[in-house]
Amino acid sequence: MGDFAAHSQNGVRMVIPAQSALPAHLLDPKAKTRSRLHYQMAQLQARRMGEGSWALLLDPDGYIAEGPGWNIFLVKDKVIYTPEPRNILQGVSRAMTIELAKKLRIPVRESNLGRYEALQADEIFTTSTPHCLVHASTVRRTGGGRW
Repeated sequence: MGDFAAHSQNGVRMVIPAQSALPAHLLDPKAKTRSRLHYQMAQLQARRMGEGSWALLLDPDGYIAEGPGWNIFLVKDKVIYTPEPRNILQGVSRAMTIELAKKLRIPVRESNLGRYEALQADEIFTTSTPHCLVHASTVRRTGGGRW
């Protein structure tokens, strides 16, 4: 994890690739054993935007879903938002983050989140078991430019 320290300190560059998350009607997102090929395709597209870029997948309806192996949260006006669970892996770290926020009386809302919500967010962060919690420094599309 030594090489990961810079991400933890400086944040990560998130990139929206052309590859989208798999729809729930094709493969149940609650099953962690699902195919990872679409994740690899998304990561390859993200890396074209620069070394260290992380792919942020949209669901088939164009809403923010998840990354390859991590969940996403947006913070706006002291409220934490995270995608509704229909098209995402409901990760253990995601559940723990929601539980801790509720214990601290920080409101948490699961909802459809679009590009506008990401642009308006005060903060964006990810959770996963290997890297715990990491913030985003920028969010871009693979076509170039910020949203």
